[in-house]
Amino acid sequence: MAKKISIRQRLERLPSLIRSALLILYIERGGKKLPADVKGQVLTQLNTQPKTVDFDSAVSAVERGHAAGIGLPFLSSGFSAADLDDCVEDGQIAPWAIHILRESDSYAEFSPSGTGIHILFAGTPDVPNARRVSVGMGHIDFFATNGFLTLTGRPVPGYANKPLRNGKVLMRQIFDRVQPFAEAIRRVRLDRKMRDLWLGNWEDHYDSQSEADLAFVGFVAPFLDYNRTLIEALVSQSGLNRRKWEREDYRKRTIDRALRDR
Repeated sequence: MAKKISIRQRLERLPSLIRSALLILYIERGGKKLPADVKGQVLTQLNTQPKTVDFDSAVSAVERGHAAGIGLPFLSSGFSAADLDDCVEDGQIAPWAIHILRESDSYAEFSPSGTGIHILFAGTPDVPNARRVSVGMGHIDFFATNGFLTLTGRPVPGYANKPLRNGKVLMRQIFDRVQPFAEAIRRVRLDRKMRDLWLGNWEDHYDSQSEADLAFVGFVAPFLDYNRTLIEALVSQSGLNRRKWEREDYRKRTIDRALRDR
């Protein structure tokens, strides 16, 4: 049985750069996390400089029950974060999230619910703040210039001792890579059949996987501006990916037919 640790011990797992920063407190009300002061009084929305406290004061307030937890604000803070939602199920991290974790190589921790992951960065990138982008069967929220993100002190295994990497570069890199696929993935997830194909479950809909490949390519192509490179990359991310799809002649033939039949 794992040894139970105190709130302070858990939060002291946070990187020293975060622990030395000014933080905020939050309370939970009506299913929402609202910024609060050390006495648990709700503050106004974070559209101006939020009321911040040092790490020790923040933890003390949580220990006394005056706040549900602590958060990292982004307004003029010099920090940024990628909030990966719906990427952990039964303790298993989704492949798309593992890819982003490896690409970031920055401190990362599980969200309060345990179904998401927060990747923290130093630096403010030029990305749309609070932009939600569909990825895999989940999504990413990018935080750069406003709002706040909860801190749990529950690091993802292998990322507990990672330094905060340069978000100005990496956040932009991740955003530019996932953004082109966002609308296609969103549309796929709204269509029951295409959602099944995305997960690799084609048998209930087609006699062969090749037919499923063709149908999927034809569906997503308009949302990718009929760009062959993007189409190839999206299928490679899906559950339809297999050794046959890795053959250049098969990919070309399938995409050629799908675009001809549009």
